Amino acid sequence: MRKIDKTIFFATAFAEYIKEYAKNIGYHPVYDSSKNPYYNDVYYNLLFCQKGLCAYTEDLLENTIWKDIPNKWKNGKYIGETPKLDADLDHFNPLLRSNQGWDLDNLFVVKTYINRKIKLRKKVYHFFKPDNPNYSPEKYLEYNFLTHRFIPNSDLETIQQEKVDYMIETLGLNAFSTLESRRLYLSEIKFTMKNSFITFEVYKNEKLYKFFTAYEMSKFELEN
Repeated sequence: MRKIDKTIFFATAFAEYIKEYAKNIGYHPVYDSSKNPYYNDVYYNLLFCQKGLCAYTEDLLENTIWKDIPNKWKNGKYIGETPKLDADLDHFNPLLRSNQGWDLDNLFVVKTYINRKIKLRKKVYHFFKPDNPNYSPEKYLEYNFLTHRFIPNSDLETIQQEKVDYMIETLGLNAFSTLESRRLYLSEIKFTMKNSFITFEVYKNEKLYKFFTAYEMSKFELEN
């Protein structure tokens, strides 16, 4: 799971809407999903921050439109393409959904299967939130290239490892469909690197488009 930078913000009309709502009503608007006129603004702003990937699994959601999102705004509203993607807005901490449902800090674009079948409304640990300033994949995770599973960093204390392991499962990092997609992708990369003599860095800079964390943690296995 990559670290995500949410400071790149285009949805200024949404921000003004939230500000005025809180000022006039006194609390946060109820989360009404795609019925909300600012849904696409939030969705595509986050999709750009996530570089077209699921915020948790790093599986690909969209590979072309996200790159042009910064050029698709007018008066703080998104006016670009809105293809139907297999992804939802997910509330990282489900307890905030009822009274802070449109808090951008708590929202990510996530694969529908992960959101609706794996994560649901389970409790979470904030330290493992992908935009947490102190989060880094290397701090909390290791990658087993034989099983293609993420596991807790072995340098962590036992209690912390247990929490990381819980979050790995809760966010679907090792969900079967994700694991298989990741395994096939990295296996294809290993074959390509072996037979075309392309280097690890060149592949990362020119060809890699998903599963970046697993790729970085598999450097030795991919090169040998």
